[in-house]
Amino acid sequence: MANKRLEDAFHSACKLVFGRALPGGMQRYDGWLSTSLVGWRECKAGGNTYPVPSFGAFRFLKDTKSATFGLFGEMQGLKLGISKPGLGQLANELSKKGKFVTDYSIGDNLHVESSTMFQNLAEAYKCLGAYDSKLVAYCSWSDLNEYCFGLYRTFHSKFSIRCYYSTRLSGCFEAESCYNCSGLYFCHNCENCHDSAFCFNANNLRYAIGNEVVGREKFMEFKARLQEYALARLEKNCRLEESIFGRGFEKRIKA
Repeated sequence: MANKRLEDAFHSACKLVFGRALPGGMQRYDGWLSTSLVGWRECKAGGNTYPVPSFGAFRFLKDTKSATFGLFGEMQGLKLGISKPGLGQLANELSKKGKFVTDYSIGDNLHVESSTMFQNLAEAYKCLGAYDSKLVAYCSWSDLNEYCFGLYRTFHSKFSIRCYYSTRLSGCFEAESCYNCSGLYFCHNCENCHDSAFCFNANNLRYAIGNEVVGREKFMEFKARLQEYALARLEKNCRLEESIFGRGFEKRIKA
């Protein structure tokens, strides 16, 4: 369960990206934000839900055979009841009683919930492979971030939502393969671009729409319409179907 500090961080990121906070708690948008969690599934044990990777060797592991690190002590005391030691008998007993610890964490961690494979993480929820970050949720394989939600392989970023394969972003939404950018909306492969939307394979732009510089006034007007479009659908459906990987969204905004 996300705590109040993390909820406040989510609302702060939304205010920057959408112009105002989204109604309800962060978990209201769980399904939409979780799409960044590549290679993730949830298991239940002892009345608790915990994450398990679903890639590599983990994909062959049955849910009933996975265990959290907290169960490691119990597993150490496991008695197999083998009368005559033998490799075949040992393998047979282990297949019946043995479990595999699927979570991993090291370093100094504080208030981390429903996450696995992390280090030096503070105030986090539903993260898979997140390191040296704080106030983050629904992030996978993303390091050195803060106030970020729904990231995949994105680093050194802050106040950003649903961004992928990027580095040094601030206040970005649906940005992919971007570097050192701020205030981007639905942009791909941009570097040193700021306050722009629907730009692709671009460098050193500001106040641009579709790779064309339009000036601050026109961009801010377009941005307000874009924010209102996104907010209306998120408030109603708790998700936005359009993404940087989709098509046709910019035509609807201009209509």
